[in-house]
Formats: sequence, C-alpha cells, structure tokens
Amino acid sequence: MTSQDSHKKMTRMQQNKMIIMNILAFAIVFVLLGSIIFQMIKVTSYRWVDEESMRIAEDTRMIQNEIIHLNDSSTDASEHWFDNEEDYHRNPPMQTQLIIWSNDGKILNKESLGMRYYDFASMRLNKKILNRVYSRVMLDLSGNKMFFRTITRKMTVNGHVYYAQVITNVNQIQVTIKQFKKMLFICMLVFWIVSLLLSVFLAKWSMKPIIRSWEKQQKFVENASHELRTPLAIIQAKLEHLFTKPQHTIIQESENIAISLNEVRRLNQLTSDLLLLARSDGNVITLKKEPTELDTYLEKVVMPFEEVAEMNDKTLTYHNTAEQSILIDQQRIHQLLVILIDNALKYTEEGGAVEVDSYIHNRQWVIEVKDNGIGISDKNKKRLFERFYRVDEARTREKGGYGLGLSIAKWIVDSHNGNIQVLDNEPKGTIFKVSLPLSSK
Repeated sequence: MTSQDSHKKMTRMQQNKMIIMNILAFAIVFVLLGSIIFQMIKVTSYRWVDEESMRIAEDTRMIQNEIIHLNDSSTDASEHWFDNEEDYHRNPPMQTQLIIWSNDGKILNKESLGMRYYDFASMRLNKKILNRVYSRVMLDLSGNKMFFRTITRKMTVNGHVYYAQVITNVNQIQVTIKQFKKMLFICMLVFWIVSLLLSVFLAKWSMKPIIRSWEKQQKFVENASHELRTPLAIIQAKLEHLFTKPQHTIIQESENIAISLNEVRRLNQLTSDLLLLARSDGNVITLKKEPTELDTYLEKVVMPFEEVAEMNDKTLTYHNTAEQSILIDQQRIHQLLVILIDNALKYTEEGGAVEVDSYIHNRQWVIEVKDNGIGISDKNKKRLFERFYRVDEARTREKGGYGLGLSIAKWIVDSHNGNIQVLDNEPKGTIFKVSLPLSSK
C-alpha cells in the first residue's frame, strides 16, 4: 500500500468517526430537546386542572356545606358546589366532581354524583396521598381507561372524620398529549434523518482544511528534505575527498573547504527560514513593534545594496518621501526589504536597474521595489508566495534560492496587517508593492 493510499484510508476512517460523532451528538440533542418540550407541554396542559382542583380542595366552607347537606334531598346539587351564579359559570361541573368519603372508605354523596357514581364505584379511597394533586387511571363500565387528576383532603366535621376528594376527568388532555407525543416523535425522526445528511456534509466540510493542511505539510517536508539533501551530499563528498588526501595542506584543499563552508552557510540559512515559517504557522512569534523614523531607518537598510549593485554592474536608486514615524518591527521589516531588494538584484541582468520607492498614500506606508529584469508571468504570480515555489528551478538554484524568501516576506507583511502585490513594470520587469498601515498595532 502506497503512502497516498494509506493517507486516503486514514482520511476515510477519520471522516467516518466524525460522521458517527455528529449523528450521536444530533441524536442526544434531539432527545433532550424533545424530552424537555414534551415535559413542558405536559406540565402546562395539567396546570389549569391542578390549580382548579387545589382551589376547590382548599374551599373549606363549600366542602363543609356538601357534608352537612349529604342527607338533605331537597337541596340541589349545584348549590352544594357554588354559592352564586358567577362561581357556577367559572368552573367546569361536567368534568370535575367532588367525592365525600367516610373514614371507612365509603362514598357518601351518591345523590350528588348522579350517574357518575357508577364511574367511581370501583375506586378505592387512598389515604396515603393527601393534599397534593396526582394522576389516577380507572376503567369505566365498558372497560375503557379513564384518566383523572385528583387531590384528597382530610376534614373533621361535627366530630366525624371525612375525606373530600376533588377528581377531574382529563381524557381529552391525555388524548391531546398522546397526539402531540406522536407528532413530536415523527418530527424528531424526520429531523434526525436530515441530521444524518447534514452530518455527512459537515464531516466532509470539516475534513477539507485538515486534508489541505496535511497535504501542505507533506509537501513541505518533502521539499525541505530535498533541499537539505543537496548541500549535505556536497559537504559529505568534500569531506570524504579530504580523507583521501591526508598529506595535503589547507591551502591545497582551500577550494573544497570553501565550497563546504558555503554549503554550511546555505544550510544554516535554510534551517533558519524553515524554523521561522514553522513558528509563524504556530503563532509563537511575537513582533516587537516600536516607533521608527522611516527616513533614517530606510537609509541604513537600502544603502549597503548600492555597493552590491555596483559590484555586479547594476544600478540601485532610492527615493523616499515618507518622513514620519511608524510602529513596526524593525528586524522583520529589515528582513522583508532585504528579501525584496536581493530578489530584484538577482533577477536583473547586468546593466539593469533596480529602484526602491518609499512614500505615504491613504494613511499607508508604501514601499515599491522595481526592477527591469525578466519579469513574472500571470500564472506564476498566483503561486509566487507558496513555499519552495520557483519560477525557474534551474535559475533559482544557480543563484542560491530555495523558494522560501517570498513566503517569509508575505508572512511579515501579513503580521503587520499589510498587503503585498506583484505587478508588471513597464516596459519590462517586476514591481513588488508593499502597503503597511501607519497605525499598525
């Protein structure tokens, strides 16, 4: 199995794990949400019934009147319940009943109950649960279940113990709750199925940056290993050659030693660049910004390159109109300018010219490094800031480049909340334009 196949297999496994985790998470959320909603609806549905039952059970005068008139057949049943017409219309006499029990568990107000007595004939007095509302289920004469909410209160009247039970039929509420429960289950099931599709989408979407990061890391490691291999091979060859000439002096082998030292310097620069990029990825580098006078700062950075350009039969001109102070990391901006100017000089032919312009525009410090060299195509501009990317592999290696400089330059600009652009210079060449905000913090 190749490395790529192994990576694909691991990616699929990780993606499947994320899908399963998302499905379980959605399921738990739906179950909890459904349970909470159902309990809230259930409690709310019974609240009015329970409050009415409590109110009737706490109406001592009414219950006492009911007990006193138990044997008074001339009194209308409604008078036992309500003192006036307003009380009668405010309560549901057809659903709520008051049952008076004797201490030995017999129903005493059969006449008041009328035909409803037969619904309660099989019911037994429960003396263990008093003064609180609870649910009861009974069977009617046809064997069908009947659901009630009830509260029982112990009372003493004329030296005799009675139990007053307020009982309310909640069949309709029970049916409504049952239908709601069914609808809630169907809705949860539908949304859970939708969550399955959403989980697959989220898993794939979440894996994309991970896959891109892994691919970038793999490519970075491969490129770094390739770049390290060449100078190490040269150093190893030169050192092995020195062992074959034990009698030679340093002067005689100075060329081989110089080549080895040059490769060591290149390795040192490469490892420093790699370490910088790795730290920048981990956000562990803290910029040390300080107020900087641009005119004196730029002169110190740019002037040494005038001699370098002259030594290579090229010209470097410098123009600065930015004469104010700006908050920057002097070391990083120095590194940025070195990368841009050094690249411009490298890719400018003998007799060519490089120009560095510095000015303030729209509350931004703008630096332009222009050359009249070979230029860069639009296709290459899109990938110019990628790590280890080279426009011309052979030419870049010849000039000692690794393809990391512009990646570092991009990071420096981004860390200063700035912008870097690659433009065409007329009639030929390239312009690197850097814009940094004056109020960068």
